[in-house]
Amino acid sequence: MDYLTSGGHYQVSSVVESTAIIGIDLNSEGPNKKVVALPEATQGPDTIWSVEPVSTDPGQKFILKCGGLSVYGEGGKIWAGERQEPFLWDIKHFERGGGKDYVLTGEEGIEGWYAEGDVGAQISYRPLIVAPSYPPFYPPTEVFKFTSLRD
Repeated sequence: MDYLTSGGHYQVSSVVESTAIIGIDLNSEGPNKKVVALPEATQGPDTIWSVEPVSTDPGQKFILKCGGLSVYGEGGKIWAGERQEPFLWDIKHFERGGGKDYVLTGEEGIEGWYAEGDVGAQISYRPLIVAPSYPPFYPPTEVFKFTSLRD
């Protein structure tokens, strides 16, 4: 069984910037908040991720929330806010990384999370680069570590 299959609460960090915790920029203006790389020492509800499985099918999708807000990709960026329809994520285990490393894409599997590598930068939502190999290789900018808060 995959580490994320049953859902739960996690802290998410960037593989490219290992000292950055991924969370919500509470200083974002408007109803939607930017999902950004925060300094490692940042703690609080704006850095707690809820991973909710939608089904147990082999092509399982997930709903992500951070700080209680739904997380979605739009306009080339990752946002957190209230939505009428849930945004479904495909979360693939990155077999070449550690046991807790994942690549996140939207339902279509083309666009996904991309970390610029700088603390304070908003996480991008863009077409991912995949090297043609088995298992697939993704650059570190597209890989994120999920650490269970139960561990």
